[in-house]
Amino acid sequence: MVHAVTCPLAVTLAEVDRLKLDTGRAVTGQQLIRAIALGVDVACHLGVASTAGLKFFRPGTCGAFGATAALAVLRGFDSDRLVSAFGIVHAQLCGTMQAHTEGSPLLGMQMGFNARNAMLACDLAERGVPGAAGRIGRPVWVFYVI
Repeated sequence: MVHAVTCPLAVTLAEVDRLKLDTGRAVTGQQLIRAIALGVDVACHLGVASTAGLKFFRPGTCGAFGATAALAVLRGFDSDRLVSAFGIVHAQLCGTMQAHTEGSPLLGMQMGFNARNAMLACDLAERGVPGAAGRIGRPVWVFYVI
């Protein structure tokens, strides 16, 4: 289970507010739905493709990539900037299974942490900070932790 909507929805709604307040740019309903749909699609595909035993809480880790993709759509990232943002969010992934095992409130907070990390990843990529550019599925990349 991935709970694929949580992170992408949270960041897209925050981004819509930020864009309106900071730049005066309004996001259309169509743009919002497209960004959320793509973010959910990315999170779902990563969750379904993950075959390793659970080492990290997938709703948070997969959601971080979905949220990053959703923000990239709203910000108009090209593929190079998106790859950087994915690399940066990968470096910030959080969500151990310990909170799940203990029933800790941190379980849900891990999704919030990853949503915040997606926003930071996109902010940094937008300013030219390069992320790790390895391909998903290679050793030390995302499938080995989600």
